[in-house]
Amino acid sequence: MIYRIIFLIGSLNISSCLYIPVPTPESPLDNLPQKIEVGTAQRKDVTSEFGAPRVTRENGALAIYDNSKVAAYFAEFIIIGIGGAINKYESTLVEFDGDLVSFVGTIADRYGCYGNQVCLDSGWASAGDRPELAPETATISSTREDDQKAKEFVIQTDVCNLYIYTQGKYHADYPVLISIAEHDLLPISPTGYLYLQLPREKLALQVFYSGTTYIGGGEPELLAQASVTCPKSSVDYLEISYLQGEFGPNSRSAKIDLVAQEKGRNEVLQRRLLLLP
Repeated sequence: MIYRIIFLIGSLNISSCLYIPVPTPESPLDNLPQKIEVGTAQRKDVTSEFGAPRVTRENGALAIYDNSKVAAYFAEFIIIGIGGAINKYESTLVEFDGDLVSFVGTIADRYGCYGNQVCLDSGWASAGDRPELAPETATISSTREDDQKAKEFVIQTDVCNLYIYTQGKYHADYPVLISIAEHDLLPISPTGYLYLQLPREKLALQVFYSGTTYIGGGEPELLAQASVTCPKSSVDYLEISYLQGEFGPNSRSAKIDLVAQEKGRNEVLQRRLLLLP
């Protein structure tokens, strides 16, 4: 095993770090794009060789595999005396046209786009020392045809046309969750928006913080709730403002605002459509 010591000398203190590389055994998911032949491989071939994906969207047409690992551990000592793990993030998207593989792409990072106008915005949680893509909080966004159509802002009078997005700074791995009508705990990333067509009736909207599920092992924390009534012949834009304090449950808050049409449209145009689980 290789040991590497780095000495950091600052104007106020001196610290040193010991980095210990972790031997990572080969995984069937290593170099996944090279193992799947686009246009030839079938869905059954992919699942039989690589198992079930961590996250799916579009009724299973988009399947995301998690190949994250711990790359190294470090110990920082002399003054600070702390340590931790250095993680390697990697996820692979397999897209199916029916049962035929039509695209395979990998992101070797926490977030990014796969190359087919589909992006991973958030959703990594801790699984011991190793990061793990969490199906409950993974936000997958798109700039494809559905996103372009949603941004035409066409009014459909027989349904409630709702655009929902968030403002504010918070931990990217723990996005805001919302529940409304039949949709329960939908994650929203700051770079995405939800477009929902719901029954034209009085609706209850709830906003939750997702981090309590993974940090403390509890239920999502309710931050705000409101009643939403859709007027006829209208498109409505709901802005969720999220505030994150330093520590503790009382440091987080959210509010729900119905914003003006022009502001709502401008905010939506700067974001990508979030794909529903």
